[in-house]
Amino acid sequence: MKTILCFGDSNTWGYNDLDPIDDLPGRFDIRTRWTGIVSASLGSEFRVIEEGLNGRTTVFEDPLWDHRAGKHYLVPCLDSHRPLDLVIMMLGTNDLKIRFSASAVDISQGLEVLIDLIQKSRSGPQGSSPKTLIVAPPPIGIFNACDEPSWTGAQKKSAELPRLYENVATRYHCHFADSQKIVTVEDLANDGLHLSTPAHAKLGKFLADKIRKIV
Repeated sequence: MKTILCFGDSNTWGYNDLDPIDDLPGRFDIRTRWTGIVSASLGSEFRVIEEGLNGRTTVFEDPLWDHRAGKHYLVPCLDSHRPLDLVIMMLGTNDLKIRFSASAVDISQGLEVLIDLIQKSRSGPQGSSPKTLIVAPPPIGIFNACDEPSWTGAQKKSAELPRLYENVATRYHCHFADSQKIVTVEDLANDGLHLSTPAHAKLGKFLADKIRKIV
């Protein structure tokens, strides 16, 4: 059996803005989430581990939300689930928040820190480095800056990430996928940030096809 770890943020967790639970965010069921679609598509010979967290960044500490920097949890997570045949890394959306003052280049460098941790982790089969698939995160919708000041300028920086992420993938000999070629702004939920049901379906099918070629 091949084991795949999906490390991401709310779009890996399956955030559903249409179905909140009191003061908690709603979550799509496993059949709807792209990770669940990947699992169903690949079948019983693959184990897909969901490791999504709302608000997760690559390396940035959020002063308003504790325990969100991916770099602090990544190594324990890799150790917990090893041996891993493939790690899928889809982060960067939350890094676009204006309070981090991060450029697209800064965000790609944060991703690079995580990729370096994966390659040094020996969390693959027989103590090797697991294969890694870097996924450029989905696009960002257009916000009214008065309504969503936290995301001012995010759309432009988001559009720069695929090229920068592909460069990181090339330097570290990782696989690369650009979700922005599959998921459009029109596919997003009404909040302009999260995947809708159709977007999860599109991304899940796309990544399942990609994984078959890698593993």
